[in-house]
Formats: sequence, structure tokens, C-alpha cells
Amino acid sequence: MNFRSRVKFISFLLGALSVATISHTATASASSPWGSISFDGTQYLSSTNMSAPGTGDFTYELWFYSTLETPTNQMFMNTRSNITYPQQQDGFDLMVRQDRSIGASYRSYWLAESAADAIKVNHWCHFALVRIGSNIYGYLDGKQISAKPLQGSDFSSTVMQIGSTLGGSNKFKGNIANIRYVKTSLYTSDFTKPSDDFTNVTNTSILMNTKNDGTFITNSISGTTFTNNGGATASSSNPFDWNAEQDRITAQNSQNATAEERRKQ
Repeated sequence: MNFRSRVKFISFLLGALSVATISHTATASASSPWGSISFDGTQYLSSTNMSAPGTGDFTYELWFYSTLETPTNQMFMNTRSNITYPQQQDGFDLMVRQDRSIGASYRSYWLAESAADAIKVNHWCHFALVRIGSNIYGYLDGKQISAKPLQGSDFSSTVMQIGSTLGGSNKFKGNIANIRYVKTSLYTSDFTKPSDDFTNVTNTSILMNTKNDGTFITNSISGTTFTNNGGATASSSNPFDWNAEQDRITAQNSQNATAEERRKQ
């Protein structure tokens, strides 16, 4: 290959590289794909075929947005199979309590609880309940709010309600977004609360990333199905900052363009 042919060949390679790089440019969008499930205080989701965590470690997490100002207990998740003794010890309730605190109830015992007035009306909150061995931890917006020993160890229920307790009582009024249940302890200390959809990490059993398109009933992990009782609806409200995400995409595209110009020089 002579000198001129070599130059043409190198130019061809650089052109191909440029095309490949440009193809990875992300596109900004005017509307957010994120959403949530809107509950009006009469609706809830239910499942009877959840894979029980048993005696193993677990993480349950979700976002919630309470709109009810009246002081009353509002259940936003339940995993009990029965509310009478002794079956009540096979799962738990997650709730916003009358004093605007958050609580996780098990065996008439508080697994996790926050201070009063920790939950503001019309405000998105992230909550995670994490089991590590014989202890259980509560995290509100990434900050540990409680650490307690377990009284009992076998969470054997295969039931789950979203937006109420068992049978549809103490219903939640507001929005719930992005629900994930993993059979391992994802958090062992304070963490930065999520800024995007949950991912399918190892041992994920339930993953419901709520979108603004009405498909929230779909659980992306096979094996657990939900029924929409009362007709909860999709909402565009979500806990994430879409403007910040668009800024991130724009900045990344700018960096890619700058790097591409440098390759051409």
C-alpha cells in the first residue's frame, strides 16, 4: 500500500469511527416517561402469589406522596396474609400514621418508625425496609430512621397489597411510584435516594417501575401478578427531576460532540 492509499484508508477508519460515535447521541424529550399510580382513597392493588422472603434478608422500597390532610392511618403496603393472630406475624404493614410519622408494623410491634411530622402532605418520600440477619432497618429518603431486632424471623406470606392493608381497609390517598422487592439487603448504611427507575439487580422478585402510560400494573419480573381493585389510575406525577435529566443528557451530548471534534483534528 503506497502513501496516498494509506491516507485514504486512515480517513475511512476515522469516518467510520465518527459515525459510530454520533449514533450514541441521546435525544432530549419534552415530556417525562416517569409516572406514578394515583389512589383516591378507594383503590388498591393486590397480589396473592408473591415469593415470600421467609427467613432471609430482604429489601422493600418505594416512593409515596400523601395528599390526605386528615389525621388517620394510611397503609401504602401490606404483606400480611391475615390480620388475626397468629397469621399477622407472617408479614407487615407500611403506613403513614396519624401523627404524620412513618411506621412498619409487625406482630403489633413497630419494626421501623420515624419521628412525628416526618411525612409532609404533598411531598414525595422514598422509604426502604431492609432486613439483615436478625435485625431490621428503616430508611426514609436515604437516611436510617430506625434499627431494631426482629421478634420472630419467618416472613412466610405470599400476599401483597399496594395502597391498603389486607382486605382493602385503611386505604392510601395520594400517589405511589416505583416498587421494588429484592431478596437481599441492598442498603447497609445511609444512601443517596434514587434519581431514576429501579434496576433489576440480583435476587429481584418484584420490580414495578411506574410510567405515565397506564402500564403500571405490569410487573417486569415474572411470577407475581397484581389486580387493580377499584381502578387506580396512571399519573404523570413522579419523584424525579426531569429538567435535571434533560440537562444531563444535553451536557453528555456536548461532551460527546467535543470529543468527536478532537478526534477529527
